[in-house]
Amino acid sequence: MPVSPTYPGVYVQELPSGNRTIVGVATSIVAFVGRALRGPVNTATRVSSFADFERKFGPLWTKSTLSYAVQQYFLAGGRDALVVRVVHTAEEGEEEAAQAALTVTLEEGALSLRATTTGTPGNDLSAVLTADTDDDHFTLVLKNDGATLGTFAVTMNPEDPSARIYVEDLPDAVEALGTEEDPALMRVTALPHVRPTAGTYDLTGGGSSAYAAVDITGTVSGAATSFELKAANEGLWGNRLRVSLDLDVAEEWDRETFNLTVSELDADGNVARSETHRNVTLNPDGARYLLTVLEDASRLVELVTPTTTAVPTGAYTALRPAATESATALTGGTDGEALVDSDLVPASSAGKTGIYALEDADLFNLLCLPPAEPDAALDTATWATAIAYCETRRAVCLVDAPDWVDADAAETAFPALGLTSDYAAMFYPKLRIADPLRQNRLASFPPSGVVAGIIAKTDAQRGVWKAPAGLDARAPIVRGQAVNLTDSENGRLNPLGLNCVRTFPGVGSVVWGSRTLAGADRLASDWKYLPVRRTALFIEESLYRGLQWAVFEPNDEPLWAQIRLAAGGFMHQLFRQGAFQGASPKEAYMVKCDADTTTQADIDRGIVNVLIGFAPLKPAEFVILSIQQIAGQASA
Repeated sequence: MPVSPTYPGVYVQELPSGNRTIVGVATSIVAFVGRALRGPVNTATRVSSFADFERKFGPLWTKSTLSYAVQQYFLAGGRDALVVRVVHTAEEGEEEAAQAALTVTLEEGALSLRATTTGTPGNDLSAVLTADTDDDHFTLVLKNDGATLGTFAVTMNPEDPSARIYVEDLPDAVEALGTEEDPALMRVTALPHVRPTAGTYDLTGGGSSAYAAVDITGTVSGAATSFELKAANEGLWGNRLRVSLDLDVAEEWDRETFNLTVSELDADGNVARSETHRNVTLNPDGARYLLTVLEDASRLVELVTPTTTAVPTGAYTALRPAATESATALTGGTDGEALVDSDLVPASSAGKTGIYALEDADLFNLLCLPPAEPDAALDTATWATAIAYCETRRAVCLVDAPDWVDADAAETAFPALGLTSDYAAMFYPKLRIADPLRQNRLASFPPSGVVAGIIAKTDAQRGVWKAPAGLDARAPIVRGQAVNLTDSENGRLNPLGLNCVRTFPGVGSVVWGSRTLAGADRLASDWKYLPVRRTALFIEESLYRGLQWAVFEPNDEPLWAQIRLAAGGFMHQLFRQGAFQGASPKEAYMVKCDADTTTQADIDRGIVNVLIGFAPLKPAEFVILSIQQIAGQASA
């Protein structure tokens, strides 16, 4: 800030350099949308490995093309992904996906009174309980054969200092109830912290070797008598959850807290993973209220809010469930009907379901939509909607070609699809990959998962401007293609903009095409090649984010100079990395922001115009060798 000199001397002032560095965004965050065994529904969840995917969405599942695509993506070189799990929106007459649930009954409270000594005289003892207006207190009148022995104001709350008689919650630990003449006439045992029901109770059962006793049951007014747990999300997987409870809590006297253990069993009945939540309580005012503990720490279950939660102010809600010797299963979970296209790509983005769940994601670069069923294919209209959404997010949609039986069928059917966007690329045919769930027998899979992994690997090794195709664009997991293409067949499909996967001796299966759906020769599009389109999107997104600081700055030459400096530095860095054509920066790119791009009329409207130009690298799609035989020359 400016210095205001007040005394003779030297003043030091730090000045900003004016240089704001623009950092390039990620280029290969892949979004997958589809069906999974478990996991959050319609929520874009970040995963960085297939093990991470398994923890959040479950293992490979034969009904989940998504799980296979994600596994293939990481095996082919992928590093970062967003996964959106989708369940079918059930219509009338269809089974709806449901969460498995378990209702846990709370332990009934009991005030146990018994005579101090054995013998039948104890059968003449009785207790009269009268409820007070305070939920924590009641009046206890002890009688012997109808004669009053004493009246006591009693609380079941050990933290309440106002009670004249403190009843501690330890079995057989308190003998304070009685008269001055016979203080040990009765004693209280096994006190749970609940409010007993008012009434008159007689002690019974006294004999030569038995104590007369009575159990007085009751609950806190307004408290729930049970609570419900349900699986964290929909799916049949929830039926493999087991819940057990124990009372081995930190404070033995505390009859409010308990421990909750949740386990998930695998197909063989063994515990695959488990989580234990210790010292939790059903008291909403407690430090470890079960509802909030499960929300923060559990990936397996959540608490269904009890039907009666409005406990009166001051009530002591110390109910807790009884311990269970064996685990109790959750039931009722279902996977629902199989997905349809409208589940993946809904007609409206209002509910943020399907692909529109990605609205909550900051950035993704590629979109993969594995088909709803392993042998199915998405409709053309579905792809068109997904591609249109990618355009709004500066992303590219990787389209799986229909299961065309051969190159002739593909050559005829592909143009008829009418998909000509430069924000998408289609790959053909399906890939033959070992299926771990079927004894590693080969099965056909859509290519998008593998292609996304190859693109991510190419970006990391060479840059987004390198075409993800060629002899380096291979994945060892691919054993072949559903349709083997020849050079001539590839030559008929490539000019149409259909990217093929080929097999070459000694190399294996490789991606042998890198065109967008606007890559047909007859379209003559500037965005014919996939690396050109993705490089432009990378530059656009990076500059969009990197120039946010310019908003609301004074719109004049100092701002324009700062923009030129920041954008020029970013573009020059890309030039040095080999992202552009040209031997010099002047030939490779330009950054213009001055009075020529921003007129006074623009300034009056609050607009600053920045012109960025670059000479993209285009893949050497055709390498032509000209060979000439040199004729022998006669000696001189």
